[in-house]
Amino acid sequence: FLTPRLSLTPGIRVESYDYTRNILRQPVNGTPADVDVRRGDSVRKLIPGIGAAYQAAAGLTVFAGVHRGFAPPRVKDAITRAGVSLQLDAESSWNYEAGARLNLGRGLRAEATWFTTDFQNQIVPAAVSGGATTTLVNGGRTLHRGVELLMAADWDRLLGRRTGLFSEVRHAWLPAARFTSGVNGGYRLPYAPEHSFGLRAGWRDRRGFSLHIDGTRVGDQFGDNRQTVEGSADGTAGLLPGYWVWNVAAGHEFRRERLGLNPFVTVKNLADERYISSRAPLGIQPGMFRQ
Repeated sequence: FLTPRLSLTPGIRVESYDYTRNILRQPVNGTPADVDVRRGDSVRKLIPGIGAAYQAAAGLTVFAGVHRGFAPPRVKDAITRAGVSLQLDAESSWNYEAGARLNLGRGLRAEATWFTTDFQNQIVPAAVSGGATTTLVNGGRTLHRGVELLMAADWDRLLGRRTGLFSEVRHAWLPAARFTSGVNGGYRLPYAPEHSFGLRAGWRDRRGFSLHIDGTRVGDQFGDNRQTVEGSADGTAGLLPGYWVWNVAAGHEFRRERLGLNPFVTVKNLADERYISSRAPLGIQPGMFRQ
């Protein structure tokens, strides 16, 4: 803490990552055979960051931060089953954010955050329909910029009486999500919907019973690097239409028992919504069915 109201939090991390893939069995001339194929790679990175928070008034905190983003490629993505390294670089970026948290009292709170993520390299799905021979490639520089909003309510405090109700609404707006260099420069990134929503509401009582429902709305998004709208014959390119998925759960916590017994039942994708979750790497992948 620099002052009672202002805090500054610097940090630094050094990451060293070595990986090897050893394939012991794979098809040879169309017939499964024992093999011994090995290939490895390594990544080193220095990752700094700093954040600041200031209590501007009672219930109001403003914050800002910048930090280095880093993620090495997964072994199964970076090295093919034939033992060939795809030469995938680590994903690296500079991440900036600024925002405010507001506690309005009586059980109502809100948060707004502006963010920018500037990737020096982002690993993206390759355009298989365009003749690519791998599923992932170094996408080069990309830019993500948007706003996240949150509002949550504790209805017991808001109404001044016991209801057991609570709710939360989230919205992410991503107007900028594009390639900024290379052959895809200017195109919107795949799997980057402009709007995403989240709703959550629930009820719990003093005896331990609870019920809650949550919904997620994912907006329209592209499935390839060139903003293709019409679906291709093989399903690898084209728009992924937006969809809602609703989940519901109910349970009971036996608080007075020595054993932490908490039976529950959950239904995911309650409406059994049918949607396209992905077009990578080899065509349309359906979303989760009702479970």
